[in-house]
Amino acid sequence: MTNAKKSVSEIAIIDQIRTACDRRNRLATAIGFLLGAFVPFATFIVAHYQVTLDSDAGIMTLSNILPAIMVAGGLTYSANTVFHWGQKAFGATAKALGFVVLVELVMVTSNIPSLTIAALVYLMLINGIATGCQLALDGKVKRPSNSNSKKKVVSSKAPKVSSFSKAA
Repeated sequence: MTNAKKSVSEIAIIDQIRTACDRRNRLATAIGFLLGAFVPFATFIVAHYQVTLDSDAGIMTLSNILPAIMVAGGLTYSANTVFHWGQKAFGATAKALGFVVLVELVMVTSNIPSLTIAALVYLMLINGIATGCQLALDGKVKRPSNSNSKKKVVSSKAPKVSSFSKAA
């Protein structure tokens, strides 16, 4: 183990998934999904149920400004992680950027339920896995230890006797 903190953005997607699925990282993955997947979920709900146009004027009202800011914050939070995944998956910055724009905006603007749910699931998985993996990595960073607190393990087995024959 090393003292250097490793960022999840430096790790291949498959390795992130393996880390998140490793049974030793169950707690980190569970917390990662609670933290990472909540943001796309909340963004989806706010975008589809709170941000509306004033039907008479066709403009946003004062009561819609805060929900719109929440949606912008959620998209910003998610976009960075999704962009890094896109770069790793597609090997090209332009494709990664296109993927981010498409998936994030489909989630918040599409009126086709199957597309919005698919985008939401993608974003929840990507953000949940990445956050869980980062928490698992943070837990593996070597921390300074107190050598006085380590107990010595004493074996209860008798010492092994040599099998050499004894001189008579």
